[in-house]
Amino acid sequence: MNYLLLGFGVSNQSCAKILKKNNQEFYIWDDQEDKQDLILKSKYNLFDANQHKVDKIVLSPGIRYHKFLNLVKKNNITHEIDVFFKFSKNKKIRIGCTGSFGKSTTVSLIAHILNFNGIPSRAVGNIGIGLNELQDNEIPIIELSSFQLEITKIKLDIGAILNIRPHHLEFYNSYQEYCDAKLNISDLSEKIFIGEDVLRNMKNALDNLKITRQNTINYSIPDELSQFCHISKESLIAAYQICRELEISDQNIINACKAFQLLEHRQEIINSNPLIINDSKSTNLECSNYLTKKHKNIFWIAGGKKSEISKYALKSIPVQNIKHAFLVGENRHELNSIFTNMNIPCSVYENLEDAIKNLQKKMKDEVVIFSPGFQSFDSYENFQSRGKEFKNLALEHIL
Repeated sequence: MNYLLLGFGVSNQSCAKILKKNNQEFYIWDDQEDKQDLILKSKYNLFDANQHKVDKIVLSPGIRYHKFLNLVKKNNITHEIDVFFKFSKNKKIRIGCTGSFGKSTTVSLIAHILNFNGIPSRAVGNIGIGLNELQDNEIPIIELSSFQLEITKIKLDIGAILNIRPHHLEFYNSYQEYCDAKLNISDLSEKIFIGEDVLRNMKNALDNLKITRQNTINYSIPDELSQFCHISKESLIAAYQICRELEISDQNIINACKAFQLLEHRQEIINSNPLIINDSKSTNLECSNYLTKKHKNIFWIAGGKKSEISKYALKSIPVQNIKHAFLVGENRHELNSIFTNMNIPCSVYENLEDAIKNLQKKMKDEVVIFSPGFQSFDSYENFQSRGKEFKNLALEHIL
């Protein structure tokens, strides 16, 4: 069996290690020259279509179209997750989680609760941690994107759909196609947790799925868990119900939540007075709205890679909470036009540093929220590098 790893991001870097460990024949291709250099430096074989035979393609999440996809039939296109479990000795229960936002926090919280209670677990997958990191004695808590759910055939003991809102629509023919990709998780799961957002907004779609009362996990939490306001309600409920399925007591879940810290770049408080929040992970306006609805008198730094802007998300922006929007990124001028029509005071900047310098000059007692609402790839390698730059600039120019 000859594998072609198409794309050399975190997922296929992990897959290369898995295949090498199991003595499999594989080649790697990435269109980016710096990634080609990395492939060679890692002592892997760069794919040559004129020389190498391919039986299966392992596709990086996010690659939708590529000439090499025509080299194999569709059912021979796979993903790192399926490759890992083909060779892995890990026979633990499998938990998977998807949604438009909140996935990383949820899988991290589930893994934290389990580890806190002496059950070895690890959050892996789309969170940015390759499955090659997973040990044989650890329960995999897998974050799954819509792209991964289009391909993977993994069987899950428990799945979760947190929410579905317009996102990544530039990669899909319609919003319904995106929803269908997310809802694939129900077919892969023995038991399924369905978030309130999905239950409320997607009743017709759910009626067409093979979901029964017997395989649906309840939607509720004890009052004591509501105190953890730093964790979103959706993440709390999903983590609580899944951990109850694993017979962890209410009190042990509560004790674990007390010790849980949010992930970096996700509603991360970097200063309390003045309040400055780094939410670089926000890659859609729904995520930004969730945060801006919690605060008032906001200086909001937003903008990023051009993509389709959800009308639903625009209608949900808490305009009354935004004192001024500082717009950066590839779509800054488009956002300026839209926000101005919504009566949100705006200003446009070439880069993040210029925005923060000007923000500091206007600042009195405002809450500073960096929640871009769009992907980072117009100016940064990923949301992590974007968030780190914001934190450094905030420390230099605001504090």
